[in-house]
Amino acid sequence: EATAADKDGAITKVQFFADDTLLGEDSEAPFEFDWTPSTAADVVLTAVATDDREGQSTSDAVSVTVLPPNVGPEVVITSPSAGKGVSVGSTLKVSVTVSDSDGDVTQVEFLSGDESLAKRSEVPYEVDWRLAKPGLQSLTVKAADNDGAVTEATVTVAAYGETPVPVDGLRLWLDAGNGLTTGADGVVSGWADQSHFGHDVGQAELGLQPTLVAEALNGKPALLFDGEDDVLARVDVAGADLLSPDEVSVFAVVRQKWQSKVNTIVAWEAPNYKNHMALLTSYNNKFLIDYGHASEGGRVSANQPEGWDDEWHVLEFARAGNLSTVKVDGESVEMGEFGGSLEVDASGMLSVGAVPKLAFGGEIAEVLIYNRTLSAGEQKSVTDHLGVKYGFIEGEVPVDPTSPTLSAAQVTENGQFRFLVTGDKGGKVVLQYSENLGKWIDLQTYTNETGELWIPVNITEDASRLFFRVRAE
Repeated sequence: EATAADKDGAITKVQFFADDTLLGEDSEAPFEFDWTPSTAADVVLTAVATDDREGQSTSDAVSVTVLPPNVGPEVVITSPSAGKGVSVGSTLKVSVTVSDSDGDVTQVEFLSGDESLAKRSEVPYEVDWRLAKPGLQSLTVKAADNDGAVTEATVTVAAYGETPVPVDGLRLWLDAGNGLTTGADGVVSGWADQSHFGHDVGQAELGLQPTLVAEALNGKPALLFDGEDDVLARVDVAGADLLSPDEVSVFAVVRQKWQSKVNTIVAWEAPNYKNHMALLTSYNNKFLIDYGHASEGGRVSANQPEGWDDEWHVLEFARAGNLSTVKVDGESVEMGEFGGSLEVDASGMLSVGAVPKLAFGGEIAEVLIYNRTLSAGEQKSVTDHLGVKYGFIEGEVPVDPTSPTLSAAQVTENGQFRFLVTGDKGGKVVLQYSENLGKWIDLQTYTNETGELWIPVNITEDASRLFFRVRAE
């Protein structure tokens, strides 16, 4: 803004300059101009007034320093991981790292929906988050700096009610006993995902729909695919929402009814066969499992096991790095090692019962996909559940000798109490408590890295009257 006057005439305009660059002008008082600097620098501002006889006068110079724009804080949620699966009632420790490149972090707030769980003004930026209801739930972290800039980050986890299988990493769960959309003639147009990630598959075209078999195995239903073109699919499935580059666990209860050169149980393909996941249980009488680019190390194979055709089986496939593990009814099938990884930063088609020209002829009762490699104990819990459910295992499942147990307890030097938990190395352990040995409530989840884990418990007057136990997650 500038003031200008002329004793013997009138001011016709005032021009504003930054160094030698004309910023703009104003022809009426008050003489002013709005300037938004584009770069940080030391600048000299002047104003030049012109009267009605072209006389000019320049103001005194004003030096200003243009500072760079304020950069908001950087927020990274380090725990829990996105999409983590937990049981309802679990409490997760939310940990965040926050930094500000051009100032100071003044506040970090944790919000579950509209509810503020906590505000922190100094490290560690942490809060306990209790998952009280089932479904996908999100927590948002807002960080503010000393100049008022606010940056947000959000993490979403999946909370499950009581389930017979592990839930952490579960991204697809198709069970023919749940979530089917069927027509009057028994054809199936939709199969709903029982995980919380919504990977439902369907088929609108009548001639491509599989058929429901009401009592296919042990009184349980299955879907019959014709081996020609029946398929249930879902387009635009983000790879990172379903799979990971080099870790996966897949379980399927299937019967391949007709010997065929090609049989694909389940696949994700993006954008083509050069980057896909596919379980081909018969390709010229071989097992082929693709996880990446088939011609660049993304395929493992083996001869089809004896007795595969026209029999029900529990099929397991796991990948951990380059290592592959395949089991049929608990018996290992040597498949070799992978040499490449899957690119998950893309969207593709999820299909059950076929990929183009590779259709499955037979029945599928259940499919589960985890985006991580389950521990040995977790794998066994899934196969034991499927074995009992579909009649492969008689009676009750025997107690897993590697399941976590409270092996010892002691009082520490500071008067606190702790439990020694032994069990599966690398397995997840959930500490539970109860007031009356009736209802058990999850307290916290731990990772048993070595097979032996000490869990501390803060004993208060109330806690001394509680009962404790552990379970595998």
